This record gives sequence, structure tokens and C-alpha cells, in this order.
Amino acid sequence: MCDGVNKAPGVPQVIEWQDLDKTKYYVLGPAFNLGTLCILYPTKLVKIRLQAQVGNSMYKGTFDAFRKIIKREGFRSLYKGIGPNTLTVVANQFYITSYEWSKSAAKPYCEHESLRNLGAGVLSACVSQFISVPADVVSQKLMVQGQNSTAKATTSAKQLIRDTFAKEGIKGFYKGYRISLLTFAPSSGIFWSTYGLVRRWQAGGSDTPPSLGYTMLQQTFASAFGGAVSAIVTNPLDVIKTNLQLFSKVGDKSSILGTANKLSKQEGISWLYKGLTGRILHNSANSVILVVAYETLKYISLR
Repeated sequence: MCDGVNKAPGVPQVIEWQDLDKTKYYVLGPAFNLGTLCILYPTKLVKIRLQAQVGNSMYKGTFDAFRKIIKREGFRSLYKGIGPNTLTVVANQFYITSYEWSKSAAKPYCEHESLRNLGAGVLSACVSQFISVPADVVSQKLMVQGQNSTAKATTSAKQLIRDTFAKEGIKGFYKGYRISLLTFAPSSGIFWSTYGLVRRWQAGGSDTPPSLGYTMLQQTFASAFGGAVSAIVTNPLDVIKTNLQLFSKVGDKSSILGTANKLSKQEGISWLYKGLTGRILHNSANSVILVVAYETLKYISLR
């Protein structure tokens, strides 16, 4: 993160990893991440349901899905599976830590900021996915429960975890791990490099730090744009990931190319854009909150 705000004398305009009080950061960080999860979880649930359906068999689009889910299952159903998904709060801590550490470590060896952001984004995604994939496997199965009828789903998260382990072992929690890496590593790299480019364009070569309000406005635009770009570029991989994690079984020889071919036969080229609006909304909003909240967190956590 390379953004500054109009700070008091003695406070660095660019807050680097070494400037932070790590105790403050690791105490306040999870609270920021949990708040972000609660705010954005419904958009993630809708995106998953759209990507999992065949054609438009249940929902015509993002906003139709929101309307039907609330009408048929109640508002609380938008938070199905959020319990297991809170593990992503831990994953996000590893994600940001890995990003800042690797970006800082690469500085003496790479002068180009965009390349450092790209590499750090890819590495941090690889680290965080080891935790977030099992959380996604369980939460996604809970997300789609009960959507075919008005009856309440009966399988709890605890029972789902037991069943998955009994039938498939630990491998069952890492279904789609490779496609998750192929999805989130480039998505993360694209986001951070795009975000950095837009922020540099916004600065226009000026050394004068803007006001806090204007800085946050710039961060909002840059992060929303970066989130949208990464969502559009990697959406086909995300659709494949969702289908592998929801419908494949350990040992059934489901593959990335095989799943893509199956989706193409079922729906033609339209599968490439399944859930795209929901993913853009989720990625952009998540990126805005992540960046603005984290820059605020860094400011609060200064030594």
C-alpha cells in the first residue's frame, strides 16, 4: 500500500510495514476483517448461487437472486454458511501480512513498484488460500442449501464437516485448491498492480500530500476500479472453482478443463459471465473496504 494522508509532522506519508506497531495491528486487524465479512457476505452468497445454477434455472441475475432469496428463504438466509467462513478473517490477516512483508522485502531488488505489487499480491494469495479454501468448501455447501424449496436446510456446519471428513478425508476440504490458486493469485496480483497504477496516475507526480478526505476518495475509486478489473479477468476461473468445490468428489477425476468443457456444453459461452455482476459488486466493495480500512488501521497502528 503506497498511499499517504495529510498527517502531522514526523508521521511518514507512506506507511510501510516496518513503521507499524504489530501488537496494535494484530489486535485491530481481525475486527476490521470481521466487519468487512459481515457487510459483504450476502453478495458472496448470491454470486455462488448464480455460478452454481444451470443457465437461469433459478435466478435471472444478481438483483433477481437477492429478491427471490429474501422472499422465499428470509433475510437471514443471505448469511447461510457465514460461521465457517469466519476462518477467512484469519486468512486475511495472513494475506495482508504476506503482502506487506514480501513487497517490502522485494524493494531492494526491484525498483518497479507495479511489479513489486504484482508479485506480492500473487504470493499473499497463495499463502491465504491454504486457510480460506476449506472455509469456502464448507460455507459454499451451506450457501446453496434450501434454495429449491421453502423448507429450512437441516444440515449444520458441524455435521457437514463431519460428513465431508468421513467420506473424503482431509482432501475433501481442499477440493478446487489448484483452481483457487489459479483464480486468486492472478486476481490479487492484478488488483494490487492496477490499484498502484491508478494511485500513481491520481498523484500526477505531485509531492504535496492531499487532504484526508480527498485521499480516501482517491483510494475508493482506485480500489473499486482494481477490484472490478480483477473480477472481470478472472471470473471464468472463479466459476470453475465454484463448480468443482460444490459438485466434484475426491477421486472422481473432475478437472479444470473437464469442468470448463462441461459448462460449455451445458450453457455455451454464457458460462464465462455467470455471477459476474455479483462478483464485480463483491470484489469492488471488498476492495474499497479493504483498502480504506487497512490504510486507517495502518495509521492507528503507527509506532
